[in-house]
Amino acid sequence: MKKKFQFLGYLVLACIVSFYTLGGGFGSLEADFTIGERPIVFAHRGVPVNTVENSTESFELSLKLGFRAIETDIRSTKDGTLVIFHDQACKRLLGKEGKIQDFTWEEVNDSFLHHEGKATRNRIKRVKEFLNEPSYSDIVYLDLKKPSIEVLDRLIGMVDEGNSYKNIYIADENLFYLAYLKFQNPKLNTILEGFNSGKEFIHYLIPKNFKPDFYASFLSGVDEDHMEFLKENKLVDRRIVYGINSENLDKARALGIKHIVLDYEPTQGSLSAVEASLIKD
Repeated sequence: MKKKFQFLGYLVLACIVSFYTLGGGFGSLEADFTIGERPIVFAHRGVPVNTVENSTESFELSLKLGFRAIETDIRSTKDGTLVIFHDQACKRLLGKEGKIQDFTWEEVNDSFLHHEGKATRNRIKRVKEFLNEPSYSDIVYLDLKKPSIEVLDRLIGMVDEGNSYKNIYIADENLFYLAYLKFQNPKLNTILEGFNSGKEFIHYLIPKNFKPDFYASFLSGVDEDHMEFLKENKLVDRRIVYGINSENLDKARALGIKHIVLDYEPTQGSLSAVEASLIKD
C-alpha cells in the first residue's frame, strides 16, 4: 500500500512538472489586444427583449442597438452536436422534458425556442452555423456549459476552420480546460470564470503560456481589495463582470469595472450612454 501511494505521489508530481514545463513556467501574460481602449459591453445572450435569449432575433436586436460584443452559451447534444443553448434542462427553452444532452440534434433541430412559455419563430442554433453566418458583433464571448475534451476539440476545429468573428473568447471555470485550449492553439483567447475576491492567488499559480486573457465573475465577486490587486497586476483591462443590469451598473462603475456583460433594458437608453458611464472621470 505504501508503494502504491508513493507511485501516485510521483505521478502527481510528474503531472505538475509537465504542466508548468508546457506552460512556460511562471511569469506574466503578454498579449496584444486588438479590441481598442473602449469599454466592452457584451449583450447577455443577445438582447432578449420581447423575444427568446440566444436566438436570431436576440442577436439581431443587439446588432441593431449597436453592441459590438455578445455573450452566448454552448452545450452539446447526445450525438455531440454543439449548440447555442444556456439551460441544461429543456423545459423552459424548448418545452420538452429532459436535458439537452439527452437529445440528438435531429430530435431538437425542428423545435422552436420558447419565450415566457410560448413558442417563438426561432429555432435552436448549431455553433458551427452561428460562427459561419454573418457576424452579429466584432467580439463574441462563448460560455462553455459542462464541456469535455471532446467538446473542446470540436470547438477548436470550428474556430480553426475560419469564422465570421474578429475576436472569439472562450470561457469556463475549469483552468485545465482553458490550458488545454491554449496548448492546442496558443492564439485562442480564453476567459477564466469564477475569479472572485479571495481567489487572486490563482493568477500567480497559472503558467504564463496558459494564463487566461480575461478573468470574469459576478459583481458580487468583486470588492475594493480585489480591484487594488487588479491594478497592481495590470489586470483591470482584463476583468469582465457579468450579471450587470440597471440596478447595479452604478456600483460596477464606482469600482472601476471596465468590461461588463449587460442584461440590457430599454430604459437604460442608448448603448453609447452605458459605455460612457464605464469610463472613469
